Amino acid sequence: MGYRNGMCRIVLILFGLLAIIACKETVDTSARYVFNTNTVLSYLEKHEEYSEYVDLMNKVKVSEMSESSVAQLMSARGHYTVFAPTNEAIHNYLLELVDEELIATPSWEAFTDSAKLDSIRRIIICNSIIDGGDEVFYETSDFPVTDNSEISISNMNGRKLTVHYVEDEPDSIYIDVDCPINQRNRDIYVLNGIIHQMEKVVAPTIISLGGKLREVIDKQEGPYLVTARCILSCGYMDTLDAVRDEVYERLRQTGVLPSRINATSAGLASVSEGYAYAPEHRKYGFTIFAEPDEWWEEQLGKTAREITPADVKQWVVDNQCYPDAANDNNYLDENNVLN
Repeated sequence: MGYRNGMCRIVLILFGLLAIIACKETVDTSARYVFNTNTVLSYLEKHEEYSEYVDLMNKVKVSEMSESSVAQLMSARGHYTVFAPTNEAIHNYLLELVDEELIATPSWEAFTDSAKLDSIRRIIICNSIIDGGDEVFYETSDFPVTDNSEISISNMNGRKLTVHYVEDEPDSIYIDVDCPINQRNRDIYVLNGIIHQMEKVVAPTIISLGGKLREVIDKQEGPYLVTARCILSCGYMDTLDAVRDEVYERLRQTGVLPSRINATSAGLASVSEGYAYAPEHRKYGFTIFAEPDEWWEEQLGKTAREITPADVKQWVVDNQCYPDAANDNNYLDENNVLN
């Protein structure tokens, strides 16, 4: 009798398990429940909605001085946080480039400049991956809780991504202000990290000081239109476009500039573990002390739109601000009175 009751209980348990399995077959578990036999790369390769992203991973190198692709990196050991855009998200990003008149049609074949093509590929891939080194990757529960706060580790493009929350959308999480993480396909665990499916490409805008001044000139609006025109005439826009020292990047990546030096031999004190570490990037920063347009309008009796670099140069000459400077129209010369 005990044997029969025991068998009945076993049968009932088996039927219960079969019922649970049958119910689960109706739920989309393709992203959230993954056995840890996949790397970032192998998981993405198994899901068609990431095929464009995987293709880009195979084409983008880890760095300018490396022959290894990002795809190879994503198959290696590590702790990577990957904000992976779907094919639709990448297509929508190309549509944005059409609107910006960078390309004629939303396709990779529309790029006529190989350098620009490589740049866009790197924007999509390198902004979407955070390399947490030996121990860190970011689940959504690890994100900063304060709205618009930065994730502590930079992405592969050297930028720190922000996390944005919307009060009336408790389940929504946005990266870089307006890039939503898919609410169902997030926190996807794999052997070497975690994946979050993105509904929009993460591509932080890099607004340089030069770019900001060009906007002022294009819109013909102040409050520093006069200064912007003078800076353009003196040839400093390209200088003000620089964000980081690319020569330093190459020296660092090729090992010509060592990543660390012995602190004692270098005469440095109080350095962790006896070494001084070179920063991964050398970034630029500029400060402009600019007179507002209304000041120039008062001095020259013209509107800011009417004031030319020649007008400013003549005012500087008349007021003997730089009596030893060259008074000619070669504004690119550092000895020129306007320069």
